[in-house]
Amino acid sequence: MSAQHHAEREHSREPQPGPGAETGRAVTQSRYGGPEVLELTQELRPEPGPGHVRVRVHAASVNARDWHVTCGEPRLARLMMIWVAVFPTLTVLNLTIGPWLSDSGMVLRTFVLATIAVPIVIYGLMPRLHRIRALILTRRTI
Repeated sequence: MSAQHHAEREHSREPQPGPGAETGRAVTQSRYGGPEVLELTQELRPEPGPGHVRVRVHAASVNARDWHVTCGEPRLARLMMIWVAVFPTLTVLNLTIGPWLSDSGMVLRTFVLATIAVPIVIYGLMPRLHRIRALILTRRTI
């Protein structure tokens, strides 16, 4: 990555604080991977809600669960997300276009269904499921 591209990327990620808003450093991640995908960014400091407090962190560590999530290692969760996307997609396709393919052989029918289902799952459903999962994991840690 060029220095100019890196600087532009960092600048585009800077928060636009309102009057009186505080910012702080945060380690963020936008994709699975090792330490190379972690970025030090400036983020808006969240305001504590009712019954919450803000604490100053002097040092932090990463436990095994967090590291596995960072690297994309919770394979069971990823497999479940794939199943949640694939099974309903194939069911709907079988119900809608299955009757038109009933006279074709099993190999042709499987090929047609897979040709339609794979892009729907990969480009349509999986990105949304990953965003939902990230929101759920983020809410658990707050």
